[in-house]
Amino acid sequence: MANFKGHALPGSFFLLFGLWWSVKYPLRHLSQKASKKSQRNYCFQRVDAIEGAVKIVFALIGMLAEQFVPDGPHMYLYSGEKRDWVKLMNWQHTTMYLFYGLSGAVDVLTYLFNTVPRGLDRLMLSVAVFVEGCLFYYHVHHRPMLDQHIHSLLLIAIFSGACSTMLEVFLCDNIVLEMFRAGVTIIQGTWFWQIGVVLFQPWGGPMWDESDHDNIMFLTMCFFWHWAAAVVILAINYTVAYCCIQRCRRDCSEPYIGLGVRKQKCDTSSQAAFLNGSDEEYSCIHVDSILPAATMSLNQRERSPVHSAESHHQLLNQLLGQGRSHQPEGLWMRVEGKEQRAREEGRSEISSSDRCIQRARRGVLLEETRPSQVSPMTSSFLGSALRGTFFLVFGLWWSVRYPLKYLRRKVNAENQPSYGVQRAEVFEGAVKAFFALAGILVEQFVPSGPHMTLYSPKTHSWTDLTHWHYTTMYLFFLLSGIVDVVSHSPLKLPLGLDRLSLSVALFMEGLLFCFHDYSDAALDQHLHSLLAMAIFAGALCALLEVFLRDHVILEAFRTSTFLLQGSWLWQIGFVLTPPWGGPGWDQTDRSNITFLTMCFCWHYAGALAVLAANAAASRCCNESCQLKFGDIDVELDCGMCIRKSKGSSGALLPESGLDDK
Repeated sequence: MANFKGHALPGSFFLLFGLWWSVKYPLRHLSQKASKKSQRNYCFQRVDAIEGAVKIVFALIGMLAEQFVPDGPHMYLYSGEKRDWVKLMNWQHTTMYLFYGLSGAVDVLTYLFNTVPRGLDRLMLSVAVFVEGCLFYYHVHHRPMLDQHIHSLLLIAIFSGACSTMLEVFLCDNIVLEMFRAGVTIIQGTWFWQIGVVLFQPWGGPMWDESDHDNIMFLTMCFFWHWAAAVVILAINYTVAYCCIQRCRRDCSEPYIGLGVRKQKCDTSSQAAFLNGSDEEYSCIHVDSILPAATMSLNQRERSPVHSAESHHQLLNQLLGQGRSHQPEGLWMRVEGKEQRAREEGRSEISSSDRCIQRARRGVLLEETRPSQVSPMTSSFLGSALRGTFFLVFGLWWSVRYPLKYLRRKVNAENQPSYGVQRAEVFEGAVKAFFALAGILVEQFVPSGPHMTLYSPKTHSWTDLTHWHYTTMYLFFLLSGIVDVVSHSPLKLPLGLDRLSLSVALFMEGLLFCFHDYSDAALDQHLHSLLAMAIFAGALCALLEVFLRDHVILEAFRTSTFLLQGSWLWQIGFVLTPPWGGPGWDQTDRSNITFLTMCFCWHYAGALAVLAANAAASRCCNESCQLKFGDIDVELDCGMCIRKSKGSSGALLPESGLDDK
């Protein structure tokens, strides 16, 4: 809601949670320090679940308020009558509340099920805060200077909180990080109220001058005053918590106050963690002697990134109804003669049809006299779909494989991966190498591809480098697949080299997208900048896995980024080159950019839903297998079984009859 109430409502939510955390975390830390106990009682686990439920209720209230206020969209996203988006600002706020609701749901699930990995609640909260920051970053483009500045200050608190919460995934129950998160949450709450007061003046009076630089200087100072006030609140609440603990120690024999999350056993590896355009645009009006559709075709052709002289000839002949491909020099000479007579008579203009023909001639001469330039990133729908399918297949496979591996490792407490797991990783690397090789061949040898030609000696210029960019991307994923296969060979590569090669491949992919030439295609650049977020997030996650091997939170996060990449590449194909034909989306419409930013967050929500559904299905399958086989651990690849009894160690049983199996 673009009013004072629309900013006061989320501000109140953040302020309440920040104040609650500023009391909760000091009490828990000081009570445990005083009693020197590492276990936390059942009471605080229930408090965590209640906190998640309150978060869900607040998120639902926010979504309903954004949708069903009198001037809200009322669940309508696109208006068929006006052919325009409906209240995208309200939809952006709804998306923000949606992710906080998902965070609350994960909090409740963490309390209900012991199989939920420790730290998943913090990861989901970090994702929600990051989504909030991403939405606000693209929320204030082309706004007045004061509006942009006051929201950019809010981004400092948002992204600080996202990074702090992400660190808590690995540094569980760190009081410094928890207090920092409480502080930035308080700042978000108070600054939302400040934004509402500055922009909407709830008590009336003159509005702030949005062009006065002194106002910007004051608000910058004011933001840090808010930060100082948050620090004072944290200090006061910590002092009050300390006094309460000291009084409990004097009055009671048991000073421990049960305000902590459930302690779960973690593996030792994670306990040591830290750690489309031309030089100028033309407009072509309807021509008397040429059909309007033909004029529009010429105008579209001029807006294409790079076109050859031959295409100009063919198009011009098509416009004039000629079935020949020869060069219409006589027609051009006629137009030049008409232009010269117009200048002699004192007229500065010629007919629109002659102007179109002149532009076609300029295009031919331009292509004949200068070397071809590198075209902006234009890709077909099939190319985007191929790349999207590559990432989707691996994301879906990992969303099943990693939960199964985690549940089995938790039940069996095995440190070394089984032979079946190793064979699965070898097979995965082979499939990755095969997909990458297929992508290289497709990019090079499609009819419009470079066919392994990088430089053209005839034109003294590079060939279409877009295909070479994608070829380079596939090349690094091919190397990653080869490393996966060789890691389980007798060569015995260092542990973690497979994750390092995957991280390098993702970094290369992100850099190629960042430094590509998009020219003036603003929508194209925005789509790929959103894609780069998912790419670099996956690259950083894979890099952390080099040191935190088999960490289920990192594996789940990497899986979600691959699912997001796959679905978003399909979305890019639909937006830029629709498979049903016709022009792509308007590159200059700012509403399209706003909607696609929100749509990107919806894609990630869908990826999380797929990940959760597959994890739940994996848990059900794992329990079903345990019920079916009892105390027999079936190893399909070894061709033998291990019977485990309570009083003796496992004994290898040869494959004899069906009853023994």
